[in-house]
Amino acid sequence: VHTNGHHAFLCSIGDLVTYVHMPSSHGAIKRVYVEAASTPVNIENNEKTELIWLPASQLSFVAGVPRKRVMGEPALAYDNITAAKLSAREHGLTVLDWKSMLQRLYSGSD
Repeated sequence: VHTNGHHAFLCSIGDLVTYVHMPSSHGAIKRVYVEAASTPVNIENNEKTELIWLPASQLSFVAGVPRKRVMGEPALAYDNITAAKLSAREHGLTVLDWKSMLQRLYSGSD
């Protein structure tokens, strides 16, 4: 959500990270919301269930998800650290907070 109230909807965390680093005629970005799961999801499956939208700063992200890259590096967002850790541990992945997720994806590092 931008200063002027404009809402932008993006397809992936990777797109979102690029978007927040770009200048916008809508003003500064004031809030970022992301769909978040409450329980570990099957990362091999692209099933789409309705998820709740929450402030990105309150979420835990699992980086390095082994899915085909459609739009940026795949990542999962969880509304609780326990589910994120379970998902990450099961697949040997990393759990990050929003600030670390922005840094990782914007810099292109693994």
